[in-house]
Amino acid sequence: LFHGDTGGKPVASPTITVPAVFSGVISRPGGKDEWTILTGTGQPTRIEVAARSIGSPLWASVSVSGPDGKEVARSEGSEKADPEPIVFKAAGGRYTVRVADKFRDRGGEAFGYRISVKEAARDEPGGFKLTLPGDCFQVARGGTLKVKVGIQRRGGFNGPVKVAAEGLAPGL
Repeated sequence: LFHGDTGGKPVASPTITVPAVFSGVISRPGGKDEWTILTGTGQPTRIEVAARSIGSPLWASVSVSGPDGKEVARSEGSEKADPEPIVFKAAGGRYTVRVADKFRDRGGEAFGYRISVKEAARDEPGGFKLTLPGDCFQVARGGTLKVKVGIQRRGGFNGPVKVAAEGLAPGL
């Protein structure tokens, strides 16, 4: 299947049954594609998006929402890499997969991608991946610093995550 950005006009996405492979193009700046996938109850589902690895300039941002409209997973690529695969335990029903470029001012006919959706291995590890906006931070003496920590949940993991800084110099 192929789906192109509709220029903001609402278009019903075909309902796709797992497993499937389909493609699209973010053809204009600020564009996004939405796909509807139909999953089985309790079925662990794996979604992989290829953009950079197939020569596209798309800096893919992918999110998955459940039948209730709530986001269940998100993954974002980088300048050089595709997004990490998304794995979630589906409650069954229609899930929406959204694809866009990370930067709203980018898009065009070259911004293509391919999505693969399949049943994940039942023993595929769950868990999470944390991301930071940098690998080095500076704090003025006596100052404070707030750091936004991103989390990508995998394999249906939805437990709490506690983040702590350890091994810091005295006074930090």
